[in-house]
Parts: sequence; structure tokens; C-alpha cells
Amino acid sequence: MTEPINPPTTPPSWSVTDCTKAADGEFLGGDAENQFKAICIDSRMAGPGDLFIAIQGETHDGHSFTNEVVGKGVKGIIVSRNKLGESPWRDWTKEGVSCI
Repeated sequence: MTEPINPPTTPPSWSVTDCTKAADGEFLGGDAENQFKAICIDSRMAGPGDLFIAIQGETHDGHSFTNEVVGKGVKGIIVSRNKLGESPWRDWTKEGVSCI
């Protein structure tokens, strides 16, 4: 009889380096040591410790919600290069938010 597999006691986390590589992005600043407990694209679901990926969709642009998610305590944000000028990412980095 096969023994049941127990789930890990701690949830996985993703580092700034892991996320930067996965996004083929550039680390712009903030806390380079942040670890993210969850990755989300829906600002309504974003919470403390998360990484928010701002995606431009057919009906909504996640970049419009970046200030909102920073207020919710996300630790990191991935934004599109062509949207950098529309966001206060430098202010976020001063707050320790990792910006990619």
C-alpha cells in the first residue's frame, strides 16, 4: 500500500530573481530580497505579500490598478516596459515594493 503524500508545511514562494527571469524582465528597484507567496493578475484578489502582474487585456488594463494593489500591501509588481512612464514605480521602490 502506498503511503499518502503530505502537502508541504509551508507554501512555495517566488524570489525577485525567479520572477525577473521568468518575465524576461529587468529589476528596476525596491527590495531585491522579497519573496512572494502568491502571484496574481486580478487586482481584486491581490493581497499583502503578493506579486501583481499588470496585464493589458481586452476590457481592462492591469496597469490602471497598480496604485490600488500597492495600497493593499503587494510586495512586487511586474509592469510592461511601454507603461513605465504612466506609473509612479520609483515611489513604490522607496516603499520596498520590488518593481520588474
